[in-house]
Amino acid sequence: MFSSKSTELDAQLAAINRSQALIEFSMDGTIRHANANFLSTVGYSLDELSSQHHRMLVEPSEHRQASYKTFWENLNRGEFQSGEYKRLGKGGKVIWLQAS
Repeated sequence: MFSSKSTELDAQLAAINRSQALIEFSMDGTIRHANANFLSTVGYSLDELSSQHHRMLVEPSEHRQASYKTFWENLNRGEFQSGEYKRLGKGGKVIWLQAS
C-alpha cells in the first residue's frame, strides 16, 4: 500500500500533467517524451517528436546562434532557465510558450 505522502505526490503530478504542457529532454536536447497537452499545442504526435532534437521546435536562425548553444550548456550545468520562448509547431505554426 502507498503511503499518504506518495499518494499525495502522485495526485500532484497527475494534476500538473492534466493542466500543463510538458516536454522532457535528454541532456543533449533529444526529445524523450511530451504529454498530450504539449502535443496538442504543437500539433505533432509523440512519434513525430520522440528522438528528435529540440531544434526542430525553433527557427533555424535561432538554433544556429551561440545563445542557443549556451542555453543547452547552462541546462546541462543544472542552471535554471525560465522565460517566454518563441517555438514552431507543425507546419511552422508560431507558438509562444512561458516555460521553465
